[in-house]
Amino acid sequence: MKKKLKLLVCTGLLCTCLFPQAVFASSDMPASDSGIETYADKIGWKYKIINGELYKRQYNYTTGEWIGDWVKA
Repeated sequence: MKKKLKLLVCTGLLCTCLFPQAVFASSDMPASDSGIETYADKIGWKYKIINGELYKRQYNYTTGEWIGDWVKA
């Protein structure tokens, strides 16, 4: 049991020394400096009421196009 604990502690210390940016990452860094760009479309639901019944349909906010048909929610 002591050997496993020593191995775990040594591995943790080694990772901390080799990859300090992963251990001590700061959330204060602005998103523009992260170098990460997202290419995924922003898709959400739009809702409307027809004859007293709620319907929903997906909308692609990136391209401004509808996805699919109106369905009962």
